[in-house]
Amino acid sequence: MIKKVYLDVREKLSATLSRNIEQSVPVRQVMEQVIHNILDFTLEYTACFFFLEQFSNAPMPGESCVEDTVKMLKPVFNVIERGQQEGILKKTDPVLLWTFCYYGTTQIAKARLILKQGFSDSEIKELEQICWDAIKA
Repeated sequence: MIKKVYLDVREKLSATLSRNIEQSVPVRQVMEQVIHNILDFTLEYTACFFFLEQFSNAPMPGESCVEDTVKMLKPVFNVIERGQQEGILKKTDPVLLWTFCYYGTTQIAKARLILKQGFSDSEIKELEQICWDAIKA
């Protein structure tokens, strides 16, 4: 039962993360949009976000949830793989690149939510730059 709730929440996450993702747009622009989408999810679905935080840190999810997550995030992984093929992104496991961007962004967002602070446009730009610097080739 709880796994079903988890997967339903992951669907919301997937839909939010896939917003405005166009395969024809330059890789950096797409990755910046992904950062925005991660932040949007934390604000639009705060309760779901905190549920995911609890569930994903429990020993329960297992391998099938990881596989389901990769499937749900296929548009994002397609862009990461395209960036690797074009020599723009580091040639390492795409899950590693995704994990760095996602968890780095969500941990900052979580702290801001707890403190009831938002992000200024310049802070979002800084966050995008930090993530980009970490994953670019």
